[in-house]
Amino acid sequence: MSENISNAEKPTEYILPVHPRGLTGESNEYVVTDRMKSYDWANYNPLKSYRESVELYADRPMVGARKKLDIHHYGEFEWLTYRQTATYVDQMRDFLSTTTLRPGDNVVIYGRNRVEWMLADLACQAAGLVSVPLYDALGIDNLMYICDLTEIKAAFVDKRHTALMLSLKDVIPSLELVVSFDPVDHHGLLSSTAALYCERHNIDLRNKDDSAVFAMEEIRSEVFSSAPSMPSILTAVDVNNTPIPPDMAHFTAILDSTAPYPEGPAIVEWNVALTRGNAAPTQPDHSWKPEETFSILFSSGTTDRPKGVPCRADALVTAIVVASSIMGNGPRDSSSIKPGKPRYDTLLSYLPLAHVFERSVEHMAFWRGDAVGYYSGDIRLLTSDLQALAPTLLVCVPRVLMRMYNSMTQKIEEATGVSKYLLNRYLALRHRQVLEENLRREPVKPSPLGMRLVYSKFRGALGGRIRNIFVGSAPIDGNVLIFLKEALCLDDCVQGFGLTETQSVGASSVKYETSAGHMAAQTPNTELKLVSVPGRYEASGANPRGELCMRGHAIFKGYYKRPELTAEAIDEDGWFHTGDVAEAVTVDGFVNFRLIGRLKNVLKLSQGEFISLDAIDAAIETPYTSAHVTLARGTEPFPVVICAVDKDRCIADGLLPAGATPMDMQADSFKRELLGRMREQAQGALRPFEMPKSIAVTAFDWTPDTGLVTPSLKAVRAEFVTQFAGEIDRMYAEPLF
Repeated sequence: MSENISNAEKPTEYILPVHPRGLTGESNEYVVTDRMKSYDWANYNPLKSYRESVELYADRPMVGARKKLDIHHYGEFEWLTYRQTATYVDQMRDFLSTTTLRPGDNVVIYGRNRVEWMLADLACQAAGLVSVPLYDALGIDNLMYICDLTEIKAAFVDKRHTALMLSLKDVIPSLELVVSFDPVDHHGLLSSTAALYCERHNIDLRNKDDSAVFAMEEIRSEVFSSAPSMPSILTAVDVNNTPIPPDMAHFTAILDSTAPYPEGPAIVEWNVALTRGNAAPTQPDHSWKPEETFSILFSSGTTDRPKGVPCRADALVTAIVVASSIMGNGPRDSSSIKPGKPRYDTLLSYLPLAHVFERSVEHMAFWRGDAVGYYSGDIRLLTSDLQALAPTLLVCVPRVLMRMYNSMTQKIEEATGVSKYLLNRYLALRHRQVLEENLRREPVKPSPLGMRLVYSKFRGALGGRIRNIFVGSAPIDGNVLIFLKEALCLDDCVQGFGLTETQSVGASSVKYETSAGHMAAQTPNTELKLVSVPGRYEASGANPRGELCMRGHAIFKGYYKRPELTAEAIDEDGWFHTGDVAEAVTVDGFVNFRLIGRLKNVLKLSQGEFISLDAIDAAIETPYTSAHVTLARGTEPFPVVICAVDKDRCIADGLLPAGATPMDMQADSFKRELLGRMREQAQGALRPFEMPKSIAVTAFDWTPDTGLVTPSLKAVRAEFVTQFAGEIDRMYAEPLF
């Protein structure tokens, strides 16, 4: 339980009131549709939602992906309709029914976002299986931990993870089936599996005298039923007397087919499984009860082991309805379509599907009859994917939006002459129009000439059709949201708050407010309050601050097999203590709240002052870094910063010389100038003791593979402390300010 709720004396509380223009169905902005009113909510679930959409939107495109032309190039998106996806879901459900899997068994889905990923998820629901989505960049230790904890029976994987799953048979004895989304090269898979196994067990494949024995029983011929030549390879080999078979010349290890290892998992290609399912007897869909766990989502783990959150069927339904209300009044049908408007929204799937935010939004899209296009799998091609798809809805995290914002503002700063005049004129005009929108609470059309000369240039980077942006996962500067709404001529740029534990449900910004960067309690059946944190935050007075707590229909009941963590997070009155610190603010006469940061990232400096590392991160945001993180020690009087530099922007603005080298970026003169810009940006927002006094620059971008950020691009501070311990010592020994 959070430290503030373990005290005998109950701390001060501040209940956040429901916003009068919230998602209750009583306002003009958020209308509860007839379809929503007609539901028998006690018996509704995500699978019923999907099946209903198949009937309503049978011939609409549902999921699509770009055709791969060669290793670096992709063509146009190719689509499956709602009706076609139902055929594949049925076939996979019927295939799964022919295996040893039974309703309630746990099944991993492990790979990048793709059409097959979502179809596998829907097929698991149809078969009554509990899906366990895993982040693509999950480390092997956490992979083994999760698979062992959940006792998985099967796994859907892409070709990059097939060998890895097979190599873990000795630590995941429950694994019975592996379905590969991609065609399987069985000879290559054998050597890759063996190599991964030997690497994990420190078996030297280059040394024939290694006495360790690698038992291949788990990937013997029964595993590779579609590869008739495999038995000849899987014979016992004694390196002293018998030559390695030609097919195994690149893999030197002892194969012992007589070792008493259990039979390994069956491996089946996706298309083969569909064919078998088509020939199998048709099975009925599993009948989900609202309180049943249909999926187990694991946190990305910024501190301890990933925590499993059992997600109930009714909680996802709540998330679907809330997200749909926020993004535009629920599903569209023929009677609600205005002339000239698209019949459905289109969104690009690139945030990890293992993240509750992306998964909830995609299920929302299917409920509404929208289309989801899956990115090419390479984040470096994201701009190309956006332009090929031309989405109307973009879901993103703050770091992605900040890159977009920095790129757009750089273009404005670099413009000259007539171009600069037009940019400034029409951006100012759109700013006035949005202010008018907020006062009138109805849209104001952008200038047609401004659209042609200015706004379309910005919109073109996103394909030209963008209407709404939905950002979540972390706080973001409200001025960024306002600018993007204006420059991109959006219907709305929504900021949301939710967690894995709340099925992404929590709060969101309210349309037509005169400022941004804050959210309101407006979700049906969800209560929010602030609770004082003794010695740090007081949830009373004119400006209440405290830990944000939630209670309601979508909130989880407890962590998977972790009762001690459940007791820490949920108090005796059913309130979930989120670990987020927020403050109540009044906007347009109504109470909202603004996130300050994570409670765990609030610490006391050596002089006794408390600081929020997250708040400092937000205050020092500049276009000169692609990412940054603030760190501090309780034994020191000031915080420090580590960053990844946006080299091109620094060169463009004169912080670095043209053709700058890595050595230039490590020069104290550059670091002092860079940190000076960050401190200047934070003037008025930070107190003197909160200002960072030293900075370190990394020579590489921060990706989940480095361990420095989670799949949703949140900084893992513990990793920075470990990986940059020496650099942190230097920053404190030699401050720049």
